[in-house]
Amino acid sequence: ESCSHFGKTPPCADALVKAGVKRVLVGTLDSNPKVSGAGLKKLRDAGIEVIEGIHQARCESINREWLFAHRTGRPFVTLKMATSLDGLYTAADGKSQWITGATARAQGHALRARVDAIITGRVTSEVDKPRFTARADTWEATRGRVLPPPDWQGEQPEVLVLSRASTPDLKLFLESLHARGLHDVMVEAGPTLTRSFLEARLCDEIWLFLGPRFLGGAGARLDSLAGGILPGLEVSVIETQLFLEGDIWLRLRLK
Repeated sequence: ESCSHFGKTPPCADALVKAGVKRVLVGTLDSNPKVSGAGLKKLRDAGIEVIEGIHQARCESINREWLFAHRTGRPFVTLKMATSLDGLYTAADGKSQWITGATARAQGHALRARVDAIITGRVTSEVDKPRFTARADTWEATRGRVLPPPDWQGEQPEVLVLSRASTPDLKLFLESLHARGLHDVMVEAGPTLTRSFLEARLCDEIWLFLGPRFLGGAGARLDSLAGGILPGLEVSVIETQLFLEGDIWLRLRLK
């Protein structure tokens, strides 16, 4: 839908009217309450023919995160996990580089280029000191579905560090991000914060990378979920991929 309000740019609907466009084909309405039909009304009031529902499912898929955020009042959350085949985030000595290979890491960088912010935990930030950058030099190896945006100019996502003490309510925290204009976020954290998002069912998609190795020992792993009984948190498998180095990528959604 053509926007009808002033944001970073003037309204698209005004530009179409000024340009003398006679007919507009629309895939889906904008779920932003500032628009939500007002853009199409402005076009029709100017005498422009408007046809709605053109390839609607495809358009909603392309704009999935934006539409989701405005419909739910919180960002779309992708939970990213990288573990060994026996479920360890780190080896017994605390080292986690590199559980997965270059191609899997490239896929993760492409996801970072898409999101507005990365959420991580205090321990991960202080101990691992990850850069959380989206690096274009890795993308040539990527063969996955998600690629960096075609107009990507090197923008890096904001990094938000959480602790249990500072953020007791994840839902309220996510709603505050939406109020700031963040519509698409990734959780890339250790097992404690990951478990919290899983138990709260505040992850809309899960990217699980399995490195082709068993680490064994007493490394960091996902602690027991509340309840700890079958069937647990069941997932639907959206997509799977085997990368060149032997890593397995599972794209999942909670049922």
